[in-house]
Amino acid sequence: DSLIVDVAAQVTPSITGDLEMCEGDSVTLIASGGFDSYLWMPSGAIGQTFVANDGGVTTVVGVDTAGCQSESNPVTVIEHPTPMPVITGDTIICEIEEATLNAGSGFVTYEWAPNGETTQLIDVPPGSYSVTVIDFLDVQELLHKSR
Repeated sequence: DSLIVDVAAQVTPSITGDLEMCEGDSVTLIASGGFDSYLWMPSGAIGQTFVANDGGVTTVVGVDTAGCQSESNPVTVIEHPTPMPVITGDTIICEIEEATLNAGSGFVTYEWAPNGETTQLIDVPPGSYSVTVIDFLDVQELLHKSR
């Protein structure tokens, strides 16, 4: 009588999905590799997909039908902070003068209200103004200032 014992090929699971997100958002990670089940670490979530609500390092352990386990290489999800514009400029001006308002540098787009200007600097008469800025990841922040 004889018995043949096969050794299962060692397969490593992999993780795909967006690895960058804006503060307060989430990204969905997907495990692959042909395993019967997946355990996400360090969260302990089970399933082929995992929703990351915070930045950090994660791995996935794949388990096949024989109970063999294999762990993926770690991936790092980066959570980018919300941009923080600061409107600067004169807060007191004479009635016929204009103030130059500056939303600060480093943003991809600017949109001033109420007139829709799209530059970092604007010249304005007395009034109330706000600016929405977007950084390189489409993260938005609104800042309001009265003149």
